[in-house]
Amino acid sequence: MKTCIKCNVTKDFVEFASNGSDKEDGKRKSCKCCENKRQAEWRISNPEKIKEYWRRASKKHYGKNYLSRNLSRRANLYGMSKDELDALYVLCDSKCRICGKPEEDKKKGVLHIDHCHWSGRVRGLLCYRCNIGIGMFNDDKNLMASAIAYLCSDSDGRSHKPGIAS
Repeated sequence: MKTCIKCNVTKDFVEFASNGSDKEDGKRKSCKCCENKRQAEWRISNPEKIKEYWRRASKKHYGKNYLSRNLSRRANLYGMSKDELDALYVLCDSKCRICGKPEEDKKKGVLHIDHCHWSGRVRGLLCYRCNIGIGMFNDDKNLMASAIAYLCSDSDGRSHKPGIAS
């Protein structure tokens, strides 16, 4: 049994967190309940310090290096080496194979490895939006052709060439 220095209540040792020390009993002087209250009050009174902590943590764990390491790890899922992945980047000039925008212009960061869901064969690198778009059509060429035909027709069903208004 131990008495908390904050609430002056005698509690069992399990109600006190470890202080990481072998001194005395190895437990904090205040109970877990009082510690939680103290930490909550500190977080409320120090919002800028909390924001700064998360900014630093995000840069450390989710920066550009993290994304490229993650892309390399995902390339391994498709049986690709780092050199093969680099060759894909050179082949597509670090741009999405569909819309042609460079990866740094993309909201979601790096280009995604596009692959055939039936054969597993890698087709190329796509931005987030184009990769999701293909996925929404279940990689079905006929369905995508129907969508293109729909976009190229007026509301009255007449077909027009893309980019030419009548």
